[in-house]
Amino acid sequence: MQKSVMRGNRKGLSTIVSTLLILLLVFVAVGILWSVVRTFIQSGSEEVSLGKFTLDLQIDSVAVNDTNNTVYVKVQRNVGTGNFSALKFVFSDDSESESIVYNQSLLENEKLTFSFILSKLNVSNLVTVEVIPIFTLSSGKTSSGDVKDTYYVKEGYSVRITSGSSSTNTTTNTTNTTAECTVNSDCNDDSNGTTDTCSLGVCYNTAITQCINGDSYCPSGCDSSNDSDCVGCITDSECNDGDSSTIDICTLGVCQNTKLTTCTNNDGVCPAGCTNSTDNDCSSDLFYIDSRCRDIISDRALNILFIGNSFTGYGDIYLLVKQLATDGGWISPSTTKAVIYGASLSDHRNSSYTLGKVDTGNWDVVVLQDYSNRPTSVGDPAGFKDDVAWFYDRIKASSPNATIVLYETFAYPETNSYIVNYFGSSAAMQSELRSNYNDAAYNYVPAYASYSLATDITVAPVGDAWEQEFLLNNPLTLHIDGDYHPNDYGSYLNALMIYATIYQTDTLGVGNGSLIDSTNATHLQNLVDNMNNYPCIE
Repeated sequence: MQKSVMRGNRKGLSTIVSTLLILLLVFVAVGILWSVVRTFIQSGSEEVSLGKFTLDLQIDSVAVNDTNNTVYVKVQRNVGTGNFSALKFVFSDDSESESIVYNQSLLENEKLTFSFILSKLNVSNLVTVEVIPIFTLSSGKTSSGDVKDTYYVKEGYSVRITSGSSSTNTTTNTTNTTAECTVNSDCNDDSNGTTDTCSLGVCYNTAITQCINGDSYCPSGCDSSNDSDCVGCITDSECNDGDSSTIDICTLGVCQNTKLTTCTNNDGVCPAGCTNSTDNDCSSDLFYIDSRCRDIISDRALNILFIGNSFTGYGDIYLLVKQLATDGGWISPSTTKAVIYGASLSDHRNSSYTLGKVDTGNWDVVVLQDYSNRPTSVGDPAGFKDDVAWFYDRIKASSPNATIVLYETFAYPETNSYIVNYFGSSAAMQSELRSNYNDAAYNYVPAYASYSLATDITVAPVGDAWEQEFLLNNPLTLHIDGDYHPNDYGSYLNALMIYATIYQTDTLGVGNGSLIDSTNATHLQNLVDNMNNYPCIE
């Protein structure tokens, strides 16, 4: 009887153990299933989050250079929500494709030109270029968005994909892009030494190297015996072009007029980028603002117009200059802005918003700032200078006594892709900015602007001030982290140098603009004052 009871207990225990094992297996299976479902749900939620974006990118134009297999793509971000971390460009010739990811974001209404040297495709065979935004998800992973624009290179138009804010469906819009040119005359670079042609909406300025009669140019190596455009000469004096900034020599019967670019003492010329410390032919006075000294302008408020983009908009430079002038003891000026984020001076030149402000007249000072890399080798230095001269004349037509101040911008940080891929260093980019801003003010405008007085345009060397700060042992951070725009310290330094340039005065003792701490404000004031030597300071 006892054996029977024990045998029954064992059977009940076995049933319990089996049940527990089954339950354990069920829990493990449920856990595995939940892990898979949770990952799917998280991934799905991130995709839903991406679907809410109304990001709108547009390829404005595509240009190619067969010589070095380079393609230039101008992209504009229009109004729309969604922050992306990079752009993916896909180039195709209908049989093969090549993809390149560029770690660069764009602000709303910002426009930027990207250049690529293709390694797989021949740029002359390009058929399409696509731009795709890349997003960084909350999980830290990256995800490519939809193709936002496809540009058909040969035909010169694009097909954009835009997402509706109230619908998950996409619609395709065909839009005509603005070509760089339509006829050859649109490509005139004001040089007799180039052949200017328009091909598929892109300008090409090809240097003339052959000896050709009647083309109004005498290339190097040609003379009057094989090119009727070459005027024979015997002595150097016959080649005098009336420009003191050129070396005039006669070589094999051909005049050569070479622009002086080296800082050399006692040659009677002060080339762009030279100062009194490197060339004694340069004036010791850094700026010229005619006779606008303290005793003349202290009795009234100046009317100042600021024309620029985000480099002027960040920190509200126009309001900060007003506050600094008031702190400095001047009658508070009237400051007005014409700011379009992402715009170049060329864009402002075609903006009724900007020109409406310019044409109101009665300006004492107009501050001009161009797109941050346009006055460099990756931009359009010639176009920049032409726009400065054009604005100079437009301003003078309604404000004949105005002084024009060129706001020399600052280089990108060392980690920026433009520095890494094109300039090599921030110092190299700043050198190009400095050279082209100075050349525009002190050489180009006096030579080509109709109203030029040569002494009523100057440069506010903001970028040079940034460079001086970065040469210190423990420099301030002036850029926004991970960006090329100014932070509060950078905006304060920008306004400080522009204020000092307009009023030709020391800055020590003015306020901190309610933007930065007093200690670093004083530091930056001393930095600016040590760079400047104004003739009007009492």
